[in-house]
Amino acid sequence: MPLPVMLGPLGDLILERVLALLAAPVVNPEMIWFVIPLAVITLLMTLYFGLHPGEELGWNTAVGNTVALLFVSIDLMRYIYHSTVPPSFENYLLQPVHSLIVAGVALEALLLMLANFLHFLPRRVAFFISSPLPVNLTAYVVMAIVYTDVPVDRITIFAAVALFIMLLILLTFIQVLERAAIGRVGHVMAEEKKLMEERLEKEAEAKGARTAEGAGNPGEKTGGEEEPKGG
Repeated sequence: MPLPVMLGPLGDLILERVLALLAAPVVNPEMIWFVIPLAVITLLMTLYFGLHPGEELGWNTAVGNTVALLFVSIDLMRYIYHSTVPPSFENYLLQPVHSLIVAGVALEALLLMLANFLHFLPRRVAFFISSPLPVNLTAYVVMAIVYTDVPVDRITIFAAVALFIMLLILLTFIQVLERAAIGRVGHVMAEEKKLMEERLEKEAEAKGARTAEGAGNPGEKTGGEEEPKGG
């Protein structure tokens, strides 16, 4: 039974809010300029760690990810400031909910950046919350709220968590497919290398046999020896 059906009306509201979050770039195309880089970075990092599963995020990358979240927060402050013509600082007072959310995300980015810079949090915790998916999804959800007036309530929070789980499953599946494809390619290359080595070995054996045959049967002399003449 699908999860929304199991949750009843609450599940329907969460599903509807998830769709609203996903449709935000269509409602306000100005989001696309930030959404595309966030999506590309998330996908590239997923593919990278799928190819190199033994590596971890790294403190420097964790700092860089939080800086990106801070930049998104600054852009959202710009958007609120320019939401009227002419732009005005009064817009922060006219949109208190959006302004507080953006300020909260900016503060979160600053605290995470400082914690990663000083290695304050445990490695696993810091690398998880500063990895591309949590950071970029947080930026996306806040952008959707500010750009398209998605309501700020518990339904949006549940929808954001559901979207995180769905994307985590999707990206993990992509990594599984990537590793399977790499394993298949590696197997094919290993087979080709084995066949090449066998062919070279056979050619070397055949060449050695021809050389041994030539050494055991020397060619006959072409000219006969002259007999000495009598005096």
